[in-house]
Amino acid sequence: MRLCSSIRWVHLAGAVLLASTLPLSCSRERDNLLEPTTDYSHIADFSYDAIILAGRQSTSPWIDIELTAAIDDALNRTRHLRPEFAAIHPRRDLVGWSISARASPHLAFAWRYGRMRVGDHYLDSLAAVFHLESIQEWSWEDHFTLTFAYPMNTRYVAELYDRSFNIYYAGACCGDLDGDRIWAFAKSDRWHIVYSEGRGDCPSGCTERTYFYVEVPPRGPGQVVDEWDSVTMAPPRTHRWNIPWRYPGSCFGTVDTLFSCYRHADWWVRRHAVEATRDFLDDGLPSHWWEDDNEIWYQMLAELQERRDEVVRRLRFMRSDPDADVRESVARALEAM
Repeated sequence: MRLCSSIRWVHLAGAVLLASTLPLSCSRERDNLLEPTTDYSHIADFSYDAIILAGRQSTSPWIDIELTAAIDDALNRTRHLRPEFAAIHPRRDLVGWSISARASPHLAFAWRYGRMRVGDHYLDSLAAVFHLESIQEWSWEDHFTLTFAYPMNTRYVAELYDRSFNIYYAGACCGDLDGDRIWAFAKSDRWHIVYSEGRGDCPSGCTERTYFYVEVPPRGPGQVVDEWDSVTMAPPRTHRWNIPWRYPGSCFGTVDTLFSCYRHADWWVRRHAVEATRDFLDDGLPSHWWEDDNEIWYQMLAELQERRDEVVRRLRFMRSDPDADVRESVARALEAM
């Protein structure tokens, strides 16, 4: 049954009762948002690390269980490679069990007295579908933490709650500022995992950290294929697999070297070259000033501006690059020009 899209106020004996339903904008997505295709309770079978990494790739509140299982397997096949890997975990980002919300006085009254169902059809539907388990009031007036039975991509959950007229604000309330990190993505029939450990004077990693790059084949153990120590004011470089996601342009040294990297054998070098080109010609300011050599950067900028037509021709040729991530970067670069 599809829920209607109206939101109406009903006045009875001076009291205001709010009856709301799913907005039209999300009714088309209802099957994906509100009805997971598998038994979602199985998400609890996997490590929180795998849940976070899979949740980052989610485009709905639900986290893909098959993807979570694949990431969990890949992590299990790499943890033994270095002693420190077992202690490294990903940033929680926007994956967890809770959201924060500021409620209208009418709704806050109901939540304050423990009412999980409040007579608002839309909010009651969300509470049922997402298995709302508890509501805890903050010390701030009308602010609450809503906790659910299972971890989800809470950014999308919060967006759905935020559509209610009875919710003044809703947002994900889980996230880490810094610390150890993990990235995981599949490409070319294998998993690519990056472990990152903060160290130095600031163990959270704000000034120094080590990156370990691990490839995991379809079967068998993973292998550490690269390692990099990041320190403050380190020379500009092309980061393997574009992790961390920084694209200093001065690492190429010259414009001709930059152009030659459009044809490099490694996809992440080609993508870095394209992203650096966009950075040069988009607003004319280095986005990675702490990692770039400014003198070289501005020399390259001046030459690229003179050869702008050539840049566009070369980028248009790259629209047929075999790698999807490179093609996406090319499209963004051409659009910016």
